[in-house]
Amino acid sequence: MIPGIVLNCLLTSSTIDIAAFPTACIAREEKMVASYATRLFRLTLLAPNIVGAILNGNQPPELSARKLMDDTRLPLEWNEQRRALGFA
Repeated sequence: MIPGIVLNCLLTSSTIDIAAFPTACIAREEKMVASYATRLFRLTLLAPNIVGAILNGNQPPELSARKLMDDTRLPLEWNEQRRALGFA
């Protein structure tokens, strides 16, 4: 789905800001604010075992969806993510 959205943006855009293009374009197509789309994209960098724990309902009690979305500037290193989110 995402490649189709990007292709559609390429075909319908008169100007392209290459730095912000993918996020802004996808956000527009999905009718969401670009900053929200950026936060969602950052969540794709979560360690697989963190994602699995959340999907299974085994996340730390203080970790809520609100907390995850409020600040998605998590470390890229998975062990650091575990510490930051209370899994370690």
